[in-house]
Amino acid sequence: MLTALALLVVQAAPAPAADVRDVQVRIPKTFLHLSFDIAAFEHDPRLETRLSAQFGERALTAGSFHGANITVFAEKNEQALDSKRWRDAMSHGEPFEVGATACTTLVQAIPGDQLSMVHFNAYPVAAGYAFDVHVSGMRSAEGEAITRAEFEGIVRSVRVQFVRRGFPEDLPDEVRAAMTRSLCAWPKWREPLDVALRANKDDVHLAFSLGELLRFAEAPKAEIAAAHARAGELFRALEAPTRPQNVAWILCEESRGLAYLTDGKVQDALPHFRRARDLAQALGHEAFAGVSYNLACTCARLGRKDEALTVLADAIAKDERYRETAAKDSDLASLVGDARFEALLRKE
Repeated sequence: MLTALALLVVQAAPAPAADVRDVQVRIPKTFLHLSFDIAAFEHDPRLETRLSAQFGERALTAGSFHGANITVFAEKNEQALDSKRWRDAMSHGEPFEVGATACTTLVQAIPGDQLSMVHFNAYPVAAGYAFDVHVSGMRSAEGEAITRAEFEGIVRSVRVQFVRRGFPEDLPDEVRAAMTRSLCAWPKWREPLDVALRANKDDVHLAFSLGELLRFAEAPKAEIAAAHARAGELFRALEAPTRPQNVAWILCEESRGLAYLTDGKVQDALPHFRRARDLAQALGHEAFAGVSYNLACTCARLGRKDEALTVLADAIAKDERYRETAAKDSDLASLVGDARFEALLRKE
């Protein structure tokens, strides 16, 4: 049987339209995010708590919108089921499909009343996980809380992304779409990307997506480094990169720096971490404190104390957790004994 996941963390991004929210959940201990668009979504922590008590870690999140309820469940897809087989294992409702996603509907009449409860379930599978998106609402002579067309719109909006820093909405829409296509084709995730790259080998979004998904798939580090090197070339060729493109560029440069560090080539990592931090500083994005921290560690290993202390102070200012990390990080050993370093470690 499938192994359950831990409870997801919910984050609602800024609304792309007046009434629609980009609702996001992240699978704990991974960088995978599931997101979907829902009008007037409101997170319901009480319902989430009750579901967690009933279903344990299989219950991921819960909320409501316009009188309808939505819950999301997930399990590790250890049997590599496709969407239809996952539906067959989970549901007894009337089957239908929304694109490649298997769905069901079930209507339950309420005895002694002219009301009924309408249930919709979608069973997407992606990136080695199987999801159950359940939407329910009342139906009466006056109308219904959730229509099939509204449910299908939610299903079509489902996106799955691998986001190491920040949030999915930080990335270009083209990257989010490319990642979704590939992760929903798991384990044959390369096929959609390879087809797209053959048609447009100089597409920066596809090149970046390839590098990131190679990292997610734990591909050989040389292959990851080569993909990000190609993406880096394409980012540098952009005349006026957008903010989302700059966010992707930060991740690309950071990945290149990490690749050199794992090979023991600390000096070669330095320019990539510097470029990543310069881009992050220009954006003023708080989620990239880790970029400053990686640069601080690299500088410390190279004996560049002043630069290391400056960027370490920036990392701690953005994220207090790096204060505790720095206190026990051997990469910062060259800073031990420096009064400035000791001052950074003390919480005022």
